Amino acid sequence: MHTQHPQASHVTFAWRLLTDQGLRERFSDAGEPSGTAGRPILAHLQGKDLINCCLAVIRYFGGIKLGAGGLARAYGQAAKQVLEIAQMHPHIVYRTMTMTIDYSQYQTLPKRLESLGVLMGEAQFGTQVTVTLEVPENQWEPVQQLIERL
Repeated sequence: MHTQHPQASHVTFAWRLLTDQGLRERFSDAGEPSGTAGRPILAHLQGKDLINCCLAVIRYFGGIKLGAGGLARAYGQAAKQVLEIAQMHPHIVYRTMTMTIDYSQYQTLPKRLESLGVLMGEAQFGTQVTVTLEVPENQWEPVQQLIERL
């Protein structure tokens, strides 16, 4: 961001990332008084319960000193406005499943699984078909029931 906006006074940001170790969060005030820039941005990400995202606010000094309260409001308002127009995509947690089925079952399987949001991975063809599936966690039970009925 600094290279795209070399004249900017401050490039502040906040991010939230879901990892195997849990939720990680970080923010940067980028030289603004402590807690006046990154923290309000992070508060808006938290308020919308967003994960796996980063929001940066780039500030060009306009000659008027806003004070700590004014800075916090300005950065918070900028974050709020961005989030109001941003396209959000749901975070889907997938679980991996491997199954071995007959060729006749494999022919009808993709359409049935697609309706449950399952992503089909590589298939290995031998005397039977072994396929790897990425199953949305909230669809695990329905997928298992579907497979049992095959």
